[in-house]
Amino acid sequence: MNICGGALRPILFLSVLTGSGFAQVSLNVSQPIDSQSYSSPVPVTASASSPAGISGWEIYVDSKLAFKNTDTSGNLDTTVSTTAGGHTFVIKAWDNSGANTAATETITVVSGPSVTLVSPSDGE
Repeated sequence: MNICGGALRPILFLSVLTGSGFAQVSLNVSQPIDSQSYSSPVPVTASASSPAGISGWEIYVDSKLAFKNTDTSGNLDTTVSTTAGGHTFVIKAWDNSGANTAATETITVVSGPSVTLVSPSDGE
């Protein structure tokens, strides 16, 4: 637990030897959190860094590409809509040398609350 009461999240490092030398992409996913429940759309928040600079992001839901961009800021803050049930999210960051790393989060998406109008009824 951290000082705010939240769970500590490990940072995943992947080292790749490329034609231009040794590149390392680090990725920290803040949301979604593995084994947690969310409503759709699911928030996805992450940060990544690399000596070569970040060149883009991909999010896969159950092995299907659900989101892709070429944001070079190293920060991802988006949402992904999906159906209720269990899902596997893979968040992947790419750097300018072609190296990438990914984190896998298995979550449950719950149906949102339903609203029933009880007053006024028809004719009132």
